[in-house]
Amino acid sequence: MPDIRRTAAAALVLNATYEPLCVVSVRRAAILILSAKAICVADGDGVLHSARNSLPVPSVVRLTRYVRVPYRTHVGLGDRTPAELGWRLHAAPAAPKGSAWRVLGHRAPDPRWADWLDVELSAAC
Repeated sequence: MPDIRRTAAAALVLNATYEPLCVVSVRRAAILILSAKAICVADGDGVLHSARNSLPVPSVVRLTRYVRVPYRTHVGLGDRTPAELGWRLHAAPAAPKGSAWRVLGHRAPDPRWADWLDVELSAAC
């Protein structure tokens, strides 16, 4: 039985329209499911048990109500140029594409999230 208080496992949260929103802990995902604010879309490894219920560990959850999230359309690339830092770039910098960068940031995606994120998992790991 997994101990969700000590694990670093995470769950992907999707909007009601299956748009990726964020990554939360398994504990927060279980609370969203138990409070009927989300539905489990994909199960992870293991089962969570309580005195009366058992719940598969959620890997991907979808919110039952749509949440409007105002995203910035432009991402700043930093306050100093590479030349000022004494660096040479192998490729020209570009703004991130797709919605996965907003959700994951620097985190490596779970392979079970591939259906909901438009990112190649082999390149992101």
